[in-house]
Amino acid sequence: MAPLRPQRITYLDGLRGIAAMQVVLQHFVRAFAPGWFAPLGFLADGDFAVYVFFLLSGFVLTPSFARAPGDVGGNLLRRVVRLAVPALVAVAIGAVAFAVFGDTARAAARLSGSGWFQGFVRPRGFAAVLADLDGLSLLAGYASTGLIDATWLPRLSSATIPPLWTLHIELWGSVWIILLAWARGRGRWWHGGLLVGSVWLIGSNELLLFSIGHGAALLTGRPQWAMLVGRRGAGRLGLGLIVAGVALDWALPWLGLAPGWSLLPAGPLRRFDWLSWLSAGAAVAVFAGVLLARPAQAVLGAWLPHWLGRLSFPIYLLHWPVMIALGASLYVGLAPGAPAVAAGVAIGAGIAASLAAAWGFERWCDQPVIRAARALGSPRR
Repeated sequence: MAPLRPQRITYLDGLRGIAAMQVVLQHFVRAFAPGWFAPLGFLADGDFAVYVFFLLSGFVLTPSFARAPGDVGGNLLRRVVRLAVPALVAVAIGAVAFAVFGDTARAAARLSGSGWFQGFVRPRGFAAVLADLDGLSLLAGYASTGLIDATWLPRLSSATIPPLWTLHIELWGSVWIILLAWARGRGRWWHGGLLVGSVWLIGSNELLLFSIGHGAALLTGRPQWAMLVGRRGAGRLGLGLIVAGVALDWALPWLGLAPGWSLLPAGPLRRFDWLSWLSAGAAVAVFAGVLLARPAQAVLGAWLPHWLGRLSFPIYLLHWPVMIALGASLYVGLAPGAPAVAAGVAIGAGIAASLAAAWGFERWCDQPVIRAARALGSPRR
């Protein structure tokens, strides 16, 4: 098969950065101002953002693994290190934040009336926190988010940093893209057969989004794609898809449609019925629109979205400990006199502190880990 062409992905970094901020805004608002959450709609839709993350991973990892498709072990080793080391460092930070500020976070949850937040800040024993540091949840997932619904798997019922449930999906999605890259290197029939077989295996699971991202990477890597995007109608189509995707996602809470993935058949992997295939469809529409619309690419490639994209993984890892510590402390201190002001200060200061912490984490942890991962298991040229 023809090799994939290198692609400029600056605007995809920007899309990733916007998605990270959706997650952060969702969590801070639901914790300290639950009444503000529904009106914000798309702006604070963390589920939509997670779908975008999975699409982007399938898209970006495909050409990365295609450089050495036969190096399955090396590709897997590098990916595990890249995901696991920063995540475990963040869990250690989160464990300290929870140990010191857990009571404050529970007080903040009571004052704000957020049942969602209360469910995540219940007391956890030292053994549970220690178990979260062994990295097993990255492989097995947590009790409600493991890909394989098997009672024999050792799973934790709760997480030190709840958003990290997605890293289990991210790891196995990466394994899936590694296998697709290997099959593509073997030949068209191998690749096509694996994709067809995956319809039964994956069914209505979120790994389907990695396959869509993989297909988009193959499509946009062709020379004909640049000619298509250069046409005037492509930009209009892309912007239309973006508007339609955002409008659909914003309208979902008001349409009264039930979440779930029941549209597609269930495979052996678990289906997360509390997530929405409609929101995933909206994410696919926005993702496709960005790939088509150069005006959107120009906006997302600007300095601020690109900067947020570079920090997206550290932002995702660290905003929860910041919310537990700084956000909850500010809210508890100000809420008795002015709950709305307390919420605004806790959200604003917490997001700013999350960005500052992410900048330091990216410089002193994430980038060194990326460099180390690239050197591990590198195939000989």
